[in-house]
Amino acid sequence: DNGRLDVNLAIGAAWVDDFDLYPNSLRYFAGGDGSVRGYTYKELGPKDDKGVVIGGRQMFVTSLEYDHRIAKNWALAVFVDAGNAYNDTLDKLFVGAGFGARWLAPFGALKLDFGWPVSEDAGLGDFQFYIGFGATL
Repeated sequence: DNGRLDVNLAIGAAWVDDFDLYPNSLRYFAGGDGSVRGYTYKELGPKDDKGVVIGGRQMFVTSLEYDHRIAKNWALAVFVDAGNAYNDTLDKLFVGAGFGARWLAPFGALKLDFGWPVSEDAGLGDFQFYIGFGATL
């Protein structure tokens, strides 16, 4: 009665003849709020020879979030996200997990989230903090 489970999936693909001429603004990236929390904005995807993320032809991102209302206008959330941007084969999914708080105002929700990358080399200090505002469905 006081909980809500959100499951989200985002899939994208670009079919172009010469991807090298495809603008970076139209390529797919993953990471950050609304994508894979625990990673910075556009941190995930194919990289060039210098290690700079240049975006991919395709993207797969999924999220599972549970919100539990603790007061009239307040909820706590836990989440796990997974995804990546890639060119030909999705060979690695990056996973992030965390928790947050929601202030449920009549005009939208204010979201405060802490997310951590889930990997062997990530530590507790490797978190990302996100502030978001908008309607909740």
